[in-house]
Amino acid sequence: MTPKRDFIYLDQAATSWPKPDAVARAMAEALDIPGSPSRSAHAGARQAERVLAGARRSAARFFSTKEPDNLIFVASATAGLNMVLRGTRKESNVQNEHLIIAYSGSEHNAVTRTLLEVAGDESNLILLPIDTEGYLELTQAEKLISSKRPDIVVCQHGSNVTGAIQPVEELAAMCKAYDAALIVDGSQVAGYLPVKLDALAGSGVSAWVCSGHKGLRGPSGSALVYLAQGFYPRPHTTGGTGSGEHFVDYSEPQRPIDYEAGTPGLPAIAGLGAAFGQLQHDFAKDLARISDLTAHLMQGLNGIEGLTVLGPAFGTKRLPLASFVIEGRSSDEIAFILDKRYGIASRAGMHCAPLAHRQLGTHPEGAVRLSWNATNTLDQIDRTMGVLRQLT
Repeated sequence: MTPKRDFIYLDQAATSWPKPDAVARAMAEALDIPGSPSRSAHAGARQAERVLAGARRSAARFFSTKEPDNLIFVASATAGLNMVLRGTRKESNVQNEHLIIAYSGSEHNAVTRTLLEVAGDESNLILLPIDTEGYLELTQAEKLISSKRPDIVVCQHGSNVTGAIQPVEELAAMCKAYDAALIVDGSQVAGYLPVKLDALAGSGVSAWVCSGHKGLRGPSGSALVYLAQGFYPRPHTTGGTGSGEHFVDYSEPQRPIDYEAGTPGLPAIAGLGAAFGQLQHDFAKDLARISDLTAHLMQGLNGIEGLTVLGPAFGTKRLPLASFVIEGRSSDEIAFILDKRYGIASRAGMHCAPLAHRQLGTHPEGAVRLSWNATNTLDQIDRTMGVLRQLT
């Protein structure tokens, strides 16, 4: 896309734009490789394997894990969450015995639409309470987890609606104490928080999933699943891996190959690997810049009469996104005006998290969401605030 000069992109939480030049170069180079990884011994196949392994090592460095093979490449966070949720089994291994699952209801539809099938019945789902700012209420959550003893607890590391960053380490310790697997959707925090996966696993996280195209600034079609040592969900997709006999023992799948059946999307993986390299180089500087933008935008939004921001109170640390409602105006109308009249890209509606909006009292109209990253500028934020003041 060649945007107009005044175009302002504030939909980074949906997908990042623009991508680093290194991402496009890596993808184009991968398209020119004559072979697939682990499929042959010729030069092209070996080159493809080097690209795949290199991207995995880059991801491992960025996310502070000493075991790159615990990182599984998938096509999307939705695919990764489905793999982990559908593949997790009860310790009793009784056939067709459904899991008891605890979640907050504020999660993305990639989680909530999958849970009922996994749990089998709503009676097997436990709703963990969140407060008015979108945070898990840990004291009440512990009471429910200790009494109901769920097999799985699912949590968004950071909300795509409120921007609230959940106390994952504390929740993980709780799950560890009560023998529950904790599965974390890290799609919104990846690239915006210094995530250390081995440390999270040590605290009690069983699996951590993220998309590659949001804060990591990789291409669409790229995502990662991290599996802690000793956690072996059954692979959701089975098939060719380039090695082994026709029979595989899925009671303890081999990592990463048994979780990456089929020919991998090497251009997307190569692009994500390049994005990690770019992020690693400027990460501290980018986080500082994003923090400044966040403080500036939140101060601007909180000064607009008739506009209400959802989520954490002003001055509280949040992800670089803000959802808001304007009294007497629909979110669709506001987003349409921002785009068509002023060239400002935002996101309206329920953000694939309708239960979160029910909890916040904004269902079914939803809210307008602005989201930013280090490529945005203070001038863009100021111009957007000026437009919103005119619309209230």
